Amino acid sequence: MSVSRIREKGVDRLLEPVLNAVETAEQRVSCRDLVYNLSRRGKETPRLVRAAVKRLVAKGELRYVTESGMSFLEKNYAGRVRLSRRVVVVPPRGCAEDMDPGCVPIRLLPGIAFGDCRHPSTRISVRAIDFLIDMCSAKQGGLSTAIDIGTGSGILALVAARLGIKHVLAIDIDPCARVEAANNVVLNRLESRIEVSGKGLDEIEDKASLVIANLRLPTLKRSAAHIFRLLEPGGAVVLSGVRQQEAGALADCYRPVGGCVWKEVEKGWCGMVFAANPPERS
Repeated sequence: MSVSRIREKGVDRLLEPVLNAVETAEQRVSCRDLVYNLSRRGKETPRLVRAAVKRLVAKGELRYVTESGMSFLEKNYAGRVRLSRRVVVVPPRGCAEDMDPGCVPIRLLPGIAFGDCRHPSTRISVRAIDFLIDMCSAKQGGLSTAIDIGTGSGILALVAARLGIKHVLAIDIDPCARVEAANNVVLNRLESRIEVSGKGLDEIEDKASLVIANLRLPTLKRSAAHIFRLLEPGGAVVLSGVRQQEAGALADCYRPVGGCVWKEVEKGWCGMVFAANPPERS
């Protein structure tokens, strides 16, 4: 086997470890730090690690971002990305016909509102919604209505509707976010099932079987009384946007809803699902 072919196989072998190292890093990682860490752990040469990074960037799976004059590597969420067992984000005009059976496509236009998949709390929220709707499908009637508090780009409202929620009220106090969310609703052809609104929590009267909130802990605490009021008996709450060390305080605050039936941590961020009388999983 030629030297070039041996090197090529070495790069192939490193693609998954490099991608995994970037995805699971607790903090943003530079190419220099990544090369140093992977070279130190194993027998890989810095040259091979850099070649693997270069190939992943060329393939669009990783990208460089610059912040405060420093360059970091991060997973590229501009292309097709699976966020949960059933949810796949695809480019606005990308093809969704060759997806795995049971998967649903979510299309997002480029924007500045929160919820572009880059933040761990967004990805955790999507997985939480997927889990909860699947779990509650065993209940008679399941979940039918939802309120998405601080909808941002609208991604969580889109996920809820795509996975079977009949009506979602997506609220945000930021008018720019509401415009982006409304445009994404139209792009996904869900105008009949998602209402984007600027209402405050105290202005909403209709209850919902699911409340979603990807917000920081102080806001989640302040909103708890409103969320309890808006939640139908036997309903469920998906919460994210808290740091791992804040999970206990969040659980104490939302104990009146029911038990925590799901919890996940990614890069120090935590998401939880609270539900009353969850159905038994077979």
